[in-house]
Amino acid sequence: MPRIRESTKDFTAPDGPKSWQEEQAEEQGKFSLELMFAEVRVAHTRADELEDRIKQRKRFAYIFVGIAAFWLLLVLLVVVLHGTENVKLDLSEAVILALIGTGTAHAIAPAILVAKYLFGVPKEE
Repeated sequence: MPRIRESTKDFTAPDGPKSWQEEQAEEQGKFSLELMFAEVRVAHTRADELEDRIKQRKRFAYIFVGIAAFWLLLVLLVVVLHGTENVKLDLSEAVILALIGTGTAHAIAPAILVAKYLFGVPKEE
């Protein structure tokens, strides 16, 4: 004669309906899988954003170097022309100093502000 289980609490037929615990475990597994996929999508999005920032930083770095180089060449040209006797560029020293000082400040200050924004230390999330 076959033995009968003393406790039928955890007994389910092989082809019978799932118990409440099995359904909950299955739902939890589906939720965990969806959560992992969402985390992967977030990670890919952040990686794409970082890649875009790097491209933007490179582009603006070239622009800043170009502006600074152009400005230095322009100031050098004005100073050389002022010092050359063959070219009639008769400006007083105060005008030359004002041109160099204010022009340089106006060219470099925005570049510094934008560079700090682009290349500054990122905030902790």
